[in-house]
Amino acid sequence: MLKDICLNITPGSFFFLKGASGAGKSSLLKLIYLDHAATNGDVFILGKNTKLISRQERAAIKQEIGIVFQESLLLNHLSVFDNVALPLRFQNRPDKEIKEYVYELLHWVGLGGYVDSFPPTLSGGQQQRVAIARSVISHPKILIADEPTGNVDDQIAVRLINLFEELNKTGTTVIIATHNEQLMEDFGYPKLVLSNSQIKLESQSRQIISEVRA
Repeated sequence: MLKDICLNITPGSFFFLKGASGAGKSSLLKLIYLDHAATNGDVFILGKNTKLISRQERAAIKQEIGIVFQESLLLNHLSVFDNVALPLRFQNRPDKEIKEYVYELLHWVGLGGYVDSFPPTLSGGQQQRVAIARSVISHPKILIADEPTGNVDDQIAVRLINLFEELNKTGTTVIIATHNEQLMEDFGYPKLVLSNSQIKLESQSRQIISEVRA
């Protein structure tokens, strides 16, 4: 449960989100990607008050948000290629462009040899990487990732964070929820820390530098 949260995330920023199980990380992420509505207060996403927008506006905003869940949520009847290509097909991008982008991204996440495979034949870590590729391929304005490296080894974890960094350089706001302390220390981005239903900003040196609440 979250209480009296006041948080302003600058467009184009990169944050890690940490906190003990049950601290409210998933609740905060769901508020951001419009899966939950706030019981009190206001939530502004991409400059719009989510309490005042129409259903069509809500749908349009959600299309600008890439989401990586702990579960891959892939479509088992579609190949790896077709799973990753879905966001681009919804945007009616040309087939040649789709093919180029999908192959490039699958090679980046180490799955270039699995283009024609189907999700049930992949390991959990491979499925997670397919889901990440699908989430970032359309260059969303906001990327929300909930434990994106939980099912992969350290080398792939670093490669995935590098991918998120490249996306961030193009202007995407990135928020990654993780328990991986070493990964957070290695990359050094600011940490949003949830504790006792409150949120604080933590510097790389582990010292609290400011409190972001009303």
